[in-house]
Amino acid sequence: MKTKRNDQCPCGSGKKFKKCCLLMNQKSQTFDVKQTLEPEFLEDDFEVTVYHGFTKEYESHTPFDIDFDNACCHVIKANQSVALEHNKMLDFDMLKPGDWFVMGKQDGQVKFSFKYKSAEAAMDIAKEKFNAVKFLSLPEFI
Repeated sequence: MKTKRNDQCPCGSGKKFKKCCLLMNQKSQTFDVKQTLEPEFLEDDFEVTVYHGFTKEYESHTPFDIDFDNACCHVIKANQSVALEHNKMLDFDMLKPGDWFVMGKQDGQVKFSFKYKSAEAAMDIAKEKFNAVKFLSLPEFI
C-alpha cells in the first residue's frame, strides 16, 4: 500500500509523511516536476519566510515607520513553490524547501546568492554583498 502525504511516516518519526521522508524519497529519484508530481504535492507545506535587509540609513527605524520598498535585499526561506520556480529558472536543482537564499539589486540588476542552511548565514552574505545592517520582517497587525 502506498503511503499518502498526510499519513503518518512509515519511518516511525511520528510526523506526517509530507513533513518527513517524502522529500527525501523524491530527491533520490530523477523526474520531471510537471509530469511526476501530483497537484497536491505542489501545495506549500509552510509559508515563505522573508527578512527585508536595510542599509545603515534605516538603522534606527522601527518596522512601523519604515517603507519596506526601500529594502536593499531580502533573505528568504524557500518553500516548495519557491524552490521549484528558482530551480526551473536556473535549469538546475539547487534549492530545496527550507533552504535560505538572498536576493537584492546591484547596478540595476537582480542578484541571487543561494543555498544557506540558516537565516544567520544568509544574513551574513546579505551584509557583505548588499551592505545590509538591519533585518526586519513585515509587522503583523491584529
